[in-house]
Amino acid sequence: MSGHWRKSPPSLTSRSIKRRRRIIMAIVPAFHSVLETDRKVYHDSSLCTEGNNIEAKNRRAGTGGRPRCERCADRERGGR
Repeated sequence: MSGHWRKSPPSLTSRSIKRRRRIIMAIVPAFHSVLETDRKVYHDSSLCTEGNNIEAKNRRAGTGGRPRCERCADRERGGR
């Protein structure tokens, strides 16, 4: 080769790889935060950064009668 870059075949472009890649989301038992400063939602996704930022001492099992976190729902649908 003379230093020229070949184009990747269409099946290997970054766009098609992103479309094909699936992130596996682990559903975890529902939990919520007891802190007054946190949003009043419950979490059930292992990929939710907001839920993962809740310290163990501030977590309580169950939904607490709260709505589901939108980010957890987005993760389930394959969102970011």
